[in-house]
Amino acid sequence: WSSRDWIEDLFNDFSDGAFIDTEASTLGDGDGAVVLKKINPTSTIYMASGAYMSSAFNMNGQKPVQILVWQRSFSNSNCGTTCQLKLQLRVAPDNNGQPGAWTEWYGVSGASTYFTSSSSTLVSTNLNGQQWVQYQALFSGDGSGTPVLEEVKVNL
Repeated sequence: WSSRDWIEDLFNDFSDGAFIDTEASTLGDGDGAVVLKKINPTSTIYMASGAYMSSAFNMNGQKPVQILVWQRSFSNSNCGTTCQLKLQLRVAPDNNGQPGAWTEWYGVSGASTYFTSSSSTLVSTNLNGQQWVQYQALFSGDGSGTPVLEEVKVNL
């Protein structure tokens, strides 16, 4: 994470969840990415879905969370029409240096919705004035490919 505009480096902070794996990016800058796991290491077939939850980020004071943008790609060209990547944000007050009670997950239209556009999207003002922020990414694939989450950035 960085200070004003924070970015999660997905290569250094990834989930070991049931359906998400990481692999080195082949897309240029050498950073890592989060992708769906393959059915087994020698298979060419990916899991159908999975979820990734970021680490909690301490904004060091009550801040407005204003814009969400992320970089994504697809493991193959066919996946771009059948695979999907959706994100959600939530915030929490500070509780002695740890997150307090988290809000619901928010998307572009409010609680329980999703951000589906990777371009700069305004975040609900309901997420302003808290100290901690976190995102989750929901992946769906077609078996032959996976969405690739390369970077997530939130402007404060």
